[in-house]
Amino acid sequence: MGNERIARAVRSRVLSATLACAALLCACTSRGSSPAGDVGNDAPRPDGVELSAPGAVALQTEASLVVTVVRNGNAAAPASVAYATENGTAVAGRDFQAAKGTLSWAAGDAAAKRVEIPLVATAPFAGARSFSVRLSSATGVPLGAQSLATASIGGSSLAIRVKGNRLVDGSGNVVQLRGVNVSGLETVSVQGWAPNNPWGGQTGDPTPNWGAMASWGINAVRIPLNETSWLGRPCIDAGGASANSSPGRTINPDPSGTYRAAVQEAVDAATAKGYYVILDLHWTAPGKFCAMAQNAMADADNSPVFWSQLASAYGGYPNVILEPFNEPYFDGLSRSKAWSGLMSGTTRPSFATGGKPAQFPLEWNTVGMQSLVDTIRGTGARNVIIVSGLDYAKDLGRWLSNRPQDPMNQLGAVWHAYPAFNTRFGTPQYEQPNYAPGIWSDIQDILAAGIPVVITEFGDHDVPGTVGAPFVSKLLPWADANGASYLGWTWDKWGNPDNVLIKDAAGTPTDGYGVYVKAHYLCRAANSGNCR
Repeated sequence: MGNERIARAVRSRVLSATLACAALLCACTSRGSSPAGDVGNDAPRPDGVELSAPGAVALQTEASLVVTVVRNGNAAAPASVAYATENGTAVAGRDFQAAKGTLSWAAGDAAAKRVEIPLVATAPFAGARSFSVRLSSATGVPLGAQSLATASIGGSSLAIRVKGNRLVDGSGNVVQLRGVNVSGLETVSVQGWAPNNPWGGQTGDPTPNWGAMASWGINAVRIPLNETSWLGRPCIDAGGASANSSPGRTINPDPSGTYRAAVQEAVDAATAKGYYVILDLHWTAPGKFCAMAQNAMADADNSPVFWSQLASAYGGYPNVILEPFNEPYFDGLSRSKAWSGLMSGTTRPSFATGGKPAQFPLEWNTVGMQSLVDTIRGTGARNVIIVSGLDYAKDLGRWLSNRPQDPMNQLGAVWHAYPAFNTRFGTPQYEQPNYAPGIWSDIQDILAAGIPVVITEFGDHDVPGTVGAPFVSKLLPWADANGASYLGWTWDKWGNPDNVLIKDAAGTPTDGYGVYVKAHYLCRAANSGNCR
C-alpha cells in the first residue's frame, strides 16, 4: 500500500541527513539511461534472424500457437534457419504436436515468417503449461540473440477476460473479483531483514496460507512486487533503509537468490486454489538505486525491463491480471500535466529512499502507462491489464481521456478506495472516499464506456474493540450493485489500527474491518441476494 498519510508526511519532512550526492550521481546517472546490459526498445537490431518475442501464448481451446521469426538488417543474400520444439511442462503428443523444419528467405526477402504449432485437445486445466521453440543452424546471416522462445498454453478452467464493462471467465460467465492483498514481496527481500525468506512471515506463517483465505470465500489475490528484487542486480541503498546498511551502500536486493522462485510458487499455489491473481508493480527506483519505498511512478530505467520479463513469465497464465503500477502521484505538477505524465511519462526531481534522507535529489524519467502496456503486449502476453489513476489511485476524474490504448481491448481501470484523508472514524465524512462525491460518477462514466473497474485496495478501521466498518459497509454494496471488483488491504498480521484484515495466520478477522469483510465475502460467495 502506498499509504497516503505516511507518504505525505515523509515528502514534506525537511531532509534530516545528507548524502555524498555528487559521488552517487556520477555512478548512477539516471536520466535517459538504460541499465547496463539492457538494450533499449529503439536500438537497431543487428543483421540476423531471430524470434520476434521471448514468448508466445495460446489458450488450450485454440487450434494452434504461432511464433514469428524475423529477419533484421541487410537482406541482400539468401538466408535460412532451422526451428524445433522442445518439451517442458507441456509435452508433445499430450499438449501440442512436435514441430521442426527450416525457414528460408530469398535474396531481398525480409518478410517475417510464421511457425504454426498445432495444439492437442486435452482436459481443461488451470494455470499454464509451456514448451520451447528453438532456432539453430542459420545460414547466410547470423543467428540473432532471441533464438529461444517460451511457448505457453493457458488452461481454460481458470481464465479471465474483459467483455464490455465486466470480467468474464473462460466460459463467458461474469466474474466479480473478491479478494485480498498479500503484502511482503515488495519489501522484505530488498530491506534484508529476513534474508532467507522473501515473504518474511508477514502473514503469520513463513509463507502465505492460501488455504486459510478460502475460508473467507475469496476468489482473487493481489501480490505486490519489487522491481529491484525481481531484477536481482546489485543496487545502491540511497537512504540506508536496508537492514545493517548505510546510505550509499551497494546491497543485494535478493539476498536468498529465491525471489523469482517465491513469486512463481505464490502464483502456482494461488492458481491451484482456484484464485485469480493480480501481479502489481509496487516499489520502483531509478537507475542503479534500490526500490525501498513507494515512488511517484514506474521508472524508465528498470520498469520496462521488469515488465518485459514478468509478462514473458506469466503471459501464459489466463488467470493472471497485470497491474503496471500501484499508486502514481505527481506532486508539484498541474492536474493536466500530471495526467499527461501518467500516460506518456515525465521527469521527477527526486525519489523516495525509505530512509534518510527521505528524498534523494536526482532528476529521473518516469515511464508512461502507454509504454508499459506496449511493453507487456510486445511479449505476446494476452493478460487483462488494469491501470490506475492519479493521486495514489484515488483520482479517476480524467482517466477516460488519458487511458492507454490496448490493441487487445483487455483493459480495466484501478481505483483505491479509503476513507477520505483527515476524516475521523464515526463521522459522516469518514464514510466517503477521497474525491467524493465526484468519484462515484467518475467510476460510473468508466463503466458506461464499456470498461471494468477493479478496486485493488480498500480499507477501514480495525483497532481492537472496533464495532462495524462504516466505510467499507457503504463501499462494497455499492461496488456489488455497479459490477465493480474489489480486493482488501491486507492479509498480513501487522496489528496496525487500520487496513489490516487478519489477527493471525489462521485468518481470524480483525475487529470491525476484518469481521465485516469476511461476512460480506462469504455472503457474496453463497450468491445471497442481500449482502449488506
